[in-house]
Amino acid sequence: MARQRQKRGYVLLMALLVLCLAITILTGLSRYSMGVALAANTATSRLQEKWGTYTIRNSLSALEKQALGRKLTVNLGRLRYDISFQNECAKLNVNQLVKWQGQQTLVKACQELSGEYNLALAPNDFSENRRIREPFESWGQVFDFETISGKDNYETLLAERTQHLTLWGSGKLNWYQASDRSLSFAVGEIVAPARAGQLLELRKKQTAFEAALRETNVSVREFSDLKRFVSEDAKCLRADIAVFEGATRIAHYTSVEREIGQDVWIAW
Repeated sequence: MARQRQKRGYVLLMALLVLCLAITILTGLSRYSMGVALAANTATSRLQEKWGTYTIRNSLSALEKQALGRKLTVNLGRLRYDISFQNECAKLNVNQLVKWQGQQTLVKACQELSGEYNLALAPNDFSENRRIREPFESWGQVFDFETISGKDNYETLLAERTQHLTLWGSGKLNWYQASDRSLSFAVGEIVAPARAGQLLELRKKQTAFEAALRETNVSVREFSDLKRFVSEDAKCLRADIAVFEGATRIAHYTSVEREIGQDVWIAW
């Protein structure tokens, strides 16, 4: 009788062990299946994001004519793409300024045109890396974001600080498209205030750039210096593309197009 009870207890124990093992295996399989499903879903979203971004990137030239200065929304599948275009040649180029006018003028421009006095001004070291093309390649080298209040909202902060400043393009302002503040600063650093005012008035009348220079009787040196900063055909368009899945932003891209001679250069 005692042996039968022991046998039954042993069978019951083995059944419980088998049941626990089965539950463990099933739990593992369930977790694995959920992981695979999640990875597949993530991969699908990533593929849609890349495909949509690639499609939009190849359509930027057509889109920019419709959306320059405003936001454009494109829905592709379950993703939403918010696209905004900016004319970078309407802004004063930081790199051009420091090359020809020096760091003191750059500090003055940053303070007057961005309203920001917390500056990093840490240019690239050309002696260490000859592949570097410009003194400043990111805004983190210009502004000291570690000490700026409200730094958590980086994108809004940067947009406010760079309404009249840029890092991109050939370095020249477009005579017809430049903002009044950017053009006024650039011209005002080269010619006397009265002459700068005359040039801005002629610009309002759509007078051609060189004709305006001749009409205001600028000196040969002033003529040469102004042409370093201003051109009638400067072109540099920037597209910012934010990708959303529902209310969550999953990616952000910036495309900058500029002309160097006859070539078009795109940074992505």
